[in-house]
Amino acid sequence: MTKDKTLEAIIAGAKANGSWDKKYPDDDKKAQPAQEPHSYCYVQKGTSVDILTFDDTPEDAVEGTLYPLYTTPPQLPWVGLTDEDVMAIAFNFDASSLSLIAKAIEAKLKEKNFD
Repeated sequence: MTKDKTLEAIIAGAKANGSWDKKYPDDDKKAQPAQEPHSYCYVQKGTSVDILTFDDTPEDAVEGTLYPLYTTPPQLPWVGLTDEDVMAIAFNFDASSLSLIAKAIEAKLKEKNFD
């Protein structure tokens, strides 16, 4: 049996017995709420001066120059490996190449989260 056929058979078996849709503890983590800006920066009408304010509707702002300022950049939710990703990686290596498996997992996670 080829690797592809073996992988298809394992996935089909996991779907048939219900383990394919199994929930993991991290599955229910909610994405972080949107951050609120702590202040705003804008260009004051009639000048080229940048003004710092805590008001999100300053009357003396040049239209289109109100920029929200945040304390930290928004955090993106972590994207883990799907069962298909894990199975595809597992079938590309034999048991004696654990360091290669770890490198493949690391590369896949970087691809999903940082590319």
